[in-house]
Amino acid sequence: MYEKYRLTVCIISKNSQNNLSNCIENIIDIADEILVIDLENDDNTNEIALKYNAKYINVDYKGDNSKVKNYCLDIARGRWILFLDASEIVTMQKDTIDCLLDNPNVEGYLVYIDYIEQNRINSPIQSMRLIRNRADYRFKYRVFEYIEISNIKDANIRVIKKNDEGDKNNFKILLEELKIYQNNSYLMYIYGIELLNQQRVEESIEYLKKSLESINLEYIYAPHLYKCLAWALISSKRFDEALNILEEGVNEFSFYTDLLVLKAEVERINNNNIGAIKDLEDALRMNASFNIVIPKPEIHTTVILDTLGEIHESLLNYKQAITCYRNSYELNKSNIENLYNIGRVIQKNNSVYILDEMLEESIEQNDMNQMMAIMDICCQQREYSRILKHIKQLQPSLLQEEQVSSVKTVCHMMLGEKEEVKRYFEQANNKSPFYNYMLLQRMEYCWANDDWKKVDEIMDEINNIEDIEKELKEIYMLVNSVILENKIQNIELNEFKYDVINSVMENLLFLNQTDKASILLTLLLQVKRKHKYIDLALPWIKQCNTQAIKQIYTCIQSKSDQKEFLVQIVEQLLRYDYIKESREMVQLGKDYDLGLYEYVLNTKEFMQKLDNWINDVSTNKIIENNKANINKELLLFYRSLEMSAKDDDLTNDKIHVEIGNYYYEELNKTTESLIAYLRAFQLNPLNYEALKKIKKINDNNLTLTVNILKNDFIIEGDYFYSKQSLESYLNGFIYFLDYKFNEAITTMLSVNEDDMRDNLKIAFITSCLWIDNNIEVNDWICKHGKTDEFFIYIFEICKIYALNRIDNGLKEYSFSEIIRDERIRIEKLKLI
Repeated sequence: MYEKYRLTVCIISKNSQNNLSNCIENIIDIADEILVIDLENDDNTNEIALKYNAKYINVDYKGDNSKVKNYCLDIARGRWILFLDASEIVTMQKDTIDCLLDNPNVEGYLVYIDYIEQNRINSPIQSMRLIRNRADYRFKYRVFEYIEISNIKDANIRVIKKNDEGDKNNFKILLEELKIYQNNSYLMYIYGIELLNQQRVEESIEYLKKSLESINLEYIYAPHLYKCLAWALISSKRFDEALNILEEGVNEFSFYTDLLVLKAEVERINNNNIGAIKDLEDALRMNASFNIVIPKPEIHTTVILDTLGEIHESLLNYKQAITCYRNSYELNKSNIENLYNIGRVIQKNNSVYILDEMLEESIEQNDMNQMMAIMDICCQQREYSRILKHIKQLQPSLLQEEQVSSVKTVCHMMLGEKEEVKRYFEQANNKSPFYNYMLLQRMEYCWANDDWKKVDEIMDEINNIEDIEKELKEIYMLVNSVILENKIQNIELNEFKYDVINSVMENLLFLNQTDKASILLTLLLQVKRKHKYIDLALPWIKQCNTQAIKQIYTCIQSKSDQKEFLVQIVEQLLRYDYIKESREMVQLGKDYDLGLYEYVLNTKEFMQKLDNWINDVSTNKIIENNKANINKELLLFYRSLEMSAKDDDLTNDKIHVEIGNYYYEELNKTTESLIAYLRAFQLNPLNYEALKKIKKINDNNLTLTVNILKNDFIIEGDYFYSKQSLESYLNGFIYFLDYKFNEAITTMLSVNEDDMRDNLKIAFITSCLWIDNNIEVNDWICKHGKTDEFFIYIFEICKIYALNRIDNGLKEYSFSEIIRDERIRIEKLKLI
């Protein structure tokens, strides 16, 4: 009896003598036995096998892959067998393979086949290469052979497959197999994939659907079948059918995240970005907790993150887009394009500090590619002070001192530091390739400063430098002529010329040369560049120049494009708190519903109007009282619940709200939670979170609040002196949140003056009158006084109104970053 080995590697070779040596050398240290199965004996395969002490076997192939592999199973002495083609290379350490083979609960492993020179869809069955060598395991079907094995895991091993055209007879043999094994789910699935690879999409859908009808969901190719069918349907633009298939597939195979990514793609096509975000976030969560369940998803996490970043960017959720792009870049730092994605979004989000963080990180890690990309982004965004701040740290890493000097020269030039510019130009080497860059920038600087004599000198010098492209010279001559003559020429601009002139325009704007920049804007607008309009407008937004923005808007012909442009313009203006200008743009597009931006703009306008009004009617600078000391017993109880809020942020009313949330959300105890919210409310009747939760419970159970107040509820604090006053005030506020101001005022007037703090009652009524534009409001203020406490109450009550408005917007636009940011901003506002 022969000795039983641990692992046999079976290498199947067909005219592959050029690849065989590499294949053997990469597995020789892990294999106890190597079999070289030669399918065609017309090369030097035999000699190569003997050179490595491998067992050489020539077989009569006859186009039957299963016969060959079953023969290997019969003669192999290893308890495990790894199948490879001679054109494949696998690299792994011995301890890695030992760990896999020691697992008693696994019968087979999938490896990742990297078809480096092919763009094909392949079944995970073709990845099942490492299996136990059992007598009852047999391959079937002549081509695309299949073996039924349970307890299969992913080996996390990569096999690189060199150019391999495959057997052209496989497709013909597969058709013959289908005639023998009619209605065979596996063969129809494989045939569908082959049709898909041949771009015969409609035919592939037919076979993949038939395969799905008879599929056993326990087969390892089942999730991949759903994926292939969905992809075929998407390619055929049958999106509703694709979505149905994907939903069914996700329901059956929630671990196979490729289905979620495809589903997200269909959701995007159907303009359901929220559904797409949910699918992609679910896919990320599952990938993070992936537990070697097969088949391993083929769509990499970086692709998911990039797609999620694109969606958030399209929704103007810039912070979330940046996070996605940064996470993707961290996983694949070879993709420098993601740094430019981050830079683009940073410019829109006005969060340049992130570039500092990333630059410091690249310096620390000595990552030259990241350093240079971020410096380039800083130049594009005209962050000249930022560049000069970091240039000293970067200088030892840069290869050429002349490059450092050119960057410094341009920075000092754009910052208007003439003496520094003069010094660097005197030291500059005019033979250096970086000198040309400095010269072009100096030309723009002279335009900005009306130094026309110097302009002529520089233009002559530029024309005499052969290294400067002819097209670039033409552009600068054109710009010089247009600025000097203030006359727009009718000229064709290709993409390169357009981008250079756009950059010059932005530089002139940076140098506060609005008139000259406007001339170039008119020149650029002669060329219809639909995809460029918003980028063209961004620098004018920073200047708050609505005239230029309107000029761009009038060039947009499509109504849908006009609306998209206005949405992005208003969003940018709101980020800079240009409230008046935002309203001007909204009125410009009065026929368009700008959705969530109406909520944000209305809220900003409301709070600005409130602040102005209080400053007008109050007589003194208002100073807010310090908060009350925290009840030690209450704090002790709160900590016993292991709540997450920081003690620094806590007040007695906030603690009660947190306790109420715990009872309501964690324990589902409505009565106990309502008592906690009522405690918070009576300690601070301007606690919006408590009020909101009370209203929610009250809407669902109208009698619960009344019953609690009637029974053993004890009045605490110094706002309310009876349960009746608390109940009336509460009911008044519920009317207030429903925008029923007359009912709110009537309810509050029913409270006796001795039952609650007078200033609170008067402030509530005043706020209702002011919000409702009631002309009696000024008389009411004059009649009832103007104390600090009174105006603080008014501010907080009106802030509750604004928060309620923005929360209604959040219900409709829960995905929006800017509306959430606006809510946070309002929460933090204080009247001081």
